[in-house]
Amino acid sequence: RRNMYSKQALRELGITTPLAEQYSHALETDGFFIVDDVLTEAQCNDMVAEFDRLHDLEQERGGHEVHIEPTAKRVSNLFNKSSTFDACLEITPLLLASHELLGEFKLHGANLREPLPGGGHQDLHTDVPKKFADDWWVSNAVVAFDDITLDNRPMRVVPGSHHWQPVN
Repeated sequence: RRNMYSKQALRELGITTPLAEQYSHALETDGFFIVDDVLTEAQCNDMVAEFDRLHDLEQERGGHEVHIEPTAKRVSNLFNKSSTFDACLEITPLLLASHELLGEFKLHGANLREPLPGGGHQDLHTDVPKKFADDWWVSNAVVAFDDITLDNRPMRVVPGSHHWQPVN
């Protein structure tokens, strides 16, 4: 892969339209939006199998590049470990949202986290503290390989919390 700036990368991927109004509105109002069915079932199954393979190799060191959690299986630095996850790099709404929020952006990394039964609960937190109201310098995306239901304990988000006072 070559280094290129964001607008160039979007054009080379054939992405020339802005973020859909419904997603842009949800991003401004709620701080997030949901897009269903951006990966095929086969892609998701391949990614789950590759996550399991990588985690079996790393075991308790899984996620060591970022954060090890005893209550969750983790693998970090995914794009440097397997091309299986590359389809995530071309999810159009995620790329457009990052560009809309940040202008020029670069991929920092990707991590997988699978909470273990009876564990894995995280306190509500911010990944990157803001210094002032429009201090956006990171966008995060959750790409779920399994259906998200109340039974499988989905990630918690607080709609509108991106408008709260900056957290130092």
